[in-house]
Parts: sequence; C-alpha cells; structure tokens
Amino acid sequence: MNFKIKCQIQKIMSLLPKSEKVGYYFSRYITKNLTPNNNRFLLKVNEGFNHLQNFNQLNQLEKNTYNYFEFGAGWTLTIPIVISRMGYKVNCIDIRKLVVPELIYDSINKFKLNENNLPTFVNALPSHIDKNKNVLTNINELFNIHYQAPKDARNTGFPENHFDFISSTLTLCFIPKNDLKKILEECFKILKKGAVMSVTIDYQDNWSYIDAKISGYNYLTFSEQEWKKYNPSINYQNRLRHKDYLSLFQEIGFTIVKEKTRDPEAKDLEKLKSLPIHTDFKNYSLEELGIKDGEIVVRK
Repeated sequence: MNFKIKCQIQKIMSLLPKSEKVGYYFSRYITKNLTPNNNRFLLKVNEGFNHLQNFNQLNQLEKNTYNYFEFGAGWTLTIPIVISRMGYKVNCIDIRKLVVPELIYDSINKFKLNENNLPTFVNALPSHIDKNKNVLTNINELFNIHYQAPKDARNTGFPENHFDFISSTLTLCFIPKNDLKKILEECFKILKKGAVMSVTIDYQDNWSYIDAKISGYNYLTFSEQEWKKYNPSINYQNRLRHKDYLSLFQEIGFTIVKEKTRDPEAKDLEKLKSLPIHTDFKNYSLEELGIKDGEIVVRK
C-alpha cells in the first residue's frame, strides 16, 4: 500500500471516537500485521529476556525488590508477561487502551506452545484461564501485571525512587521530542538510584514496512513542515537519530552504560547518497543518518 494513502486513512481514523479500536480492526483484518506469527513472537520474547539481561548485568542496586515498569506496553503484553514470569511485579501503561483479549490470550497460548524452546521461567504458566473474567483481571491475578490506560507517562503518579527496572521496546520513536523529554524525566524520578532503564529504538521510516517503494530513510527527505502531512498522531514518528537520544538521556542525568546500533551497510550508504536528504539533517553524517535501530541502557 502506498504510504501516502495509508497516512490519509490513519489521519481520518485518528479523528474518530475510539480511534484505537478502529486502528485495531484495520491492522487486524485489512493490513493483517497485528497478530505475530510464531517467529515474531519468539523475537519479542527474546527482547524481553535481553532487557532482563541488561538489568542483571548493569544495575547497582543493593537489593532487587522485583518492581518493574514499562510504558508503551502495546497490544499483546508479551514482554510484560516475560518479565512477570521471572518473578517481577509489573506495572505497565499506555497512552491509549490497546489491550484486546484475543491478542493477550494468543500471546499466552504461544508461551504454552513454545515452553520447551524458551529459557526457564521462575513462574509457571497458569494451568487454566477463566475467559469469562475481564482480561485485565486475569492478567492481574495470574501474572501480577497491573495495566493502566489511558495513562500519561509524563506524570505517572508513582512515588519517587520506586522502580528497580524500566524498559521500553520500540516506543520512543513514536513520541514527540518535547513529550519524550518529560517522559524520560519522569522515568528518572521514579527509578531507584543505581537502577537501570533498557530501551530499543527503531530509526527507520515505519511507512517503509507497508510500502515497498520507499526506503527506511524516506522520511529524512522532508522538512519538518512537509513531514506533518505524513505524520498522523496515530502513527507519529519523531525522526530523532541515535545521537539525539544519547544526548537527551545525558541531559536528564542518566549515565549511559551500554549502547548498541545496527549500522548501515554499504548499500544503505549508497541509497542515502542518492536521496535528497533535507537540510534539517545537515548536521548528521551519512553514517549517523543510516543507523537502522539501536539499544540504549542507562542507569540512574
């Protein structure tokens, strides 16, 4: 699908009441990219374990009280379930209420199907789930997951120095810069001294995943004003680069303890050279613009 067409569809959807439900049905039944296949599910599970490994290796807490927070939990709650099964009390929030029972239960079923292919969990899966109960009641009672939405990550209401561990997976790139700074300041406030925050970030134009005619660098060719036409609130992309995030974390007061990037290959650099990159990005080298995704781990 041409990204400009989908953009206009999403702009219309964002104006409708309960736009998240409209977006769900569009993604579920039209583009059919919402329910992960088994390989994508396992990749998501491994992302959760990677966050946990970052915490275990890099935190400086005197004692871990297993208190975890995630913002941008998403549709399936796969990563919160991973963290909860390792013995953590999970608090997760979303700016919109995205949880859908069939996707949550699909995620749980995939955990059962893949039990022998996953690392050992501390907590076993429940043997029975009463689907007559509200799905949020179930995940609270069975997984110690406390999901809240809509909830503003800029002002969570959690106490200062409360959480041992925070993670966010492929969410930061969808948050406007001014809001992002406020969210990270809130994370700094509610995180314990010596605790860790682990994030992964996608630096590619998300429209390229549905439009094969454009590259992951497509959105770098637009000015800020032009890009507004193709940047609906329901799929907002801030276009920040890896070094921007590093600067933002450091400005807030975090110490960067790990960073990892998937750098551009020679063909990617050639593609960038062929594109009319807008002057808004003139202060970045091609190598900086070309980074595809990244992982950043910071400590308070």
